[in-house]
Amino acid sequence: YADVLITHNRAFAHELSTQGFNAHFIPESWVDPGGRWQKPVRPRHSLNLGWIGHPNQLEDVAQVRGVVLRVMREFPHLQLIIAGDDGVYSLFDSLPVSRRIYLPSAAPDDLPFVYGMLDLLLLPLQDTAFNRMLSDLKVMEAGLRGIPWLASPVPAYMEWNAGGVCAAALQDWQHQLQRLVVDAGLRTSLGAQGRRQALERHAGRMTP
Repeated sequence: YADVLITHNRAFAHELSTQGFNAHFIPESWVDPGGRWQKPVRPRHSLNLGWIGHPNQLEDVAQVRGVVLRVMREFPHLQLIIAGDDGVYSLFDSLPVSRRIYLPSAAPDDLPFVYGMLDLLLLPLQDTAFNRMLSDLKVMEAGLRGIPWLASPVPAYMEWNAGGVCAAALQDWQHQLQRLVVDAGLRTSLGAQGRRQALERHAGRMTP
């Protein structure tokens, strides 16, 4: 057994500690030697909703598929970007190809470019033990790009509590998504809030 266990999830560290493990929580941090996270984004006419993830998250996204499709049909200027899993992309085959883009999994150095294509990050997650143990990496990265987010209320996102909105029930997802699409001022305000918090997580600030 390891003498020390390190996790990026505070709730998981606490659970391990109650089981007798020497567990410690260390928050996610970031570095940007090439200045990629700071590069300006080109103006666009569409409003881009986006999801960035992995193939094992198909069921997480499937639960909000109907909500996303309804809102996209309501607002013709919306475009959907799916990055990381073509199965998730296939969930939205009913949309015209002109309104959806698929991007393969990105290398870490390319993530700032992918986030830069988004105007609102979607983070739907089922209430599972695995998802409750996730870190706040995704919302931190969104914050670095000044992108607001809409997410399921997992502990790490609730604790981060900056730059976005959590929604549990599907009707809440639809209400909040419509609200964020319509209110550009809210998106800007949330994005700025998230960026301020993300800047505090620079690795240089986190070093003891």
